Amino acid sequence: MKDQAPRPIPFSILIVGLTLAVGIAMWSGRQYLLHGGGIGYGIAGGISLGAAYAFIKQIKIRFSSKSGDTE
Repeated sequence: MKDQAPRPIPFSILIVGLTLAVGIAMWSGRQYLLHGGGIGYGIAGGISLGAAYAFIKQIKIRFSSKSGDTE
């Protein structure tokens, strides 16, 4: 069995995922403020911010590999 690199994630999927993650973070943050700091909204906001960070990291990797930068 050959070791193969995983296929890159399509750019459109990365943008949609980033948009959804940021949208959920904004919604849960608003709900957190309006409902007196519900723990569920805080957890949803934290998880979605982490997901947004991961999507941004993947987008940066995609752009740096296309431009030929090695970091």
